[in-house]
Amino acid sequence: MCKKLLLLAFLFTLVFKPEFIFIPHSVNLFFGVIGLLMFFARQRKARYIIEQSGVSIRTLIGYMIPFVIVSIISVLYNNSSDLYYPRYAISLVLCFFGTYAFASLFYATYGEMSVEKLIDYFVIAECVFLFIGLLSYFSPSIYDTLTRLQKYDEIAETAMDRTVGSRLISIGAQFFTASLINGFVLLLIGIRFYCYHMTVANKVLYLLAYAYIIIVVMMMG
Repeated sequence: MCKKLLLLAFLFTLVFKPEFIFIPHSVNLFFGVIGLLMFFARQRKARYIIEQSGVSIRTLIGYMIPFVIVSIISVLYNNSSDLYYPRYAISLVLCFFGTYAFASLFYATYGEMSVEKLIDYFVIAECVFLFIGLLSYFSPSIYDTLTRLQKYDEIAETAMDRTVGSRLISIGAQFFTASLINGFVLLLIGIRFYCYHMTVANKVLYLLAYAYIIIVVMMMG
């Protein structure tokens, strides 16, 4: 049970990215470094997980190289300091290893990684995310506590001050970013229904989750 709760908390943090004040620097950097250490500490297991997933860090880096090169040329030519794309490329690599750490924990918990079980965790994480938003909306003290525990940039703080009390704000992802994640989870529910066998009880639970997400997301997005 502890492993499953840790797995859920891990996925929640990776997807919704609440930048808690006790997480050094950022979610991507923190979990990326953890994933890097796990990757090199157990090479045999790492190769197995990567082979099973069908993804490649080399391919990911290969896609990013042209954008980074163009960005660096632009910086040199224009004598500017805009290093957005190089930083973004590093962030993507760290995100890759952060998700590797999650996959490694998934294998340690279940012995394998299945799409059905992964969708289950996505839906549960989404429901928790929306529930936290509801609690924050109806309880200003909870909202203030969660706000103090997170780091925000100036733009996010301005948007929150402008919309507090009129829109649901959970921890981590906000506004349009949250709407994109919410829509993605609804698509996952459709995939779960269409592509995989489900018991009647599971279908009822998923339909309830779908209705819950739709209703609460309308208050958030």
